[in-house]
Amino acid sequence: MTWVWIAGIGGIVGLDATSFPQAMISRPLVAAALAGGVLGRPVEGVAIGVILELFALVILPIGAARYPEAGTASVAASGAYAMTAGGVVPDLLLLAIIFGLAWEHLTGASVRLLRRWNEWIVADAPRRGAVSAARLERLHLAAMAIDLVRGGVVSVIGAALGAWLLRRVHPL
Repeated sequence: MTWVWIAGIGGIVGLDATSFPQAMISRPLVAAALAGGVLGRPVEGVAIGVILELFALVILPIGAARYPEAGTASVAASGAYAMTAGGVVPDLLLLAIIFGLAWEHLTGASVRLLRRWNEWIVADAPRRGAVSAARLERLHLAAMAIDLVRGGVVSVIGAALGAWLLRRVHPL
């Protein structure tokens, strides 16, 4: 059941970052706190989220700038910590934060790949026939659905990999 929660939160966070509703759920503080709370580690989730938020505040998503995706990485870091620690372990919190910072770059790459796929779909659409309003809506909803799935997948993979790494580096 833990994986379902991580996938669900990660999917919503990934969707919120650029597609919909852009309600700041994808901010590291909110994402990590939400994941930590759902997984039974709310204080640790907030701690991870605060630190990752401080790193994310200096990143301005302007134009075509490439930037890490901090939201789903925060979910993954909180998930990894929650699945590893039985209580507050400061060393493990630090390691989870370091993992989250590294995972941000991989999740950012997944966003860039998704955008390239969206470009291809839009460029290919006229060759497949007239682009009606209904067809355009279907393409848009499909892109959003794929973003939702992408967010869930990178969060689950990140949490699993992070938990495995945390157990290897800091056995309890």
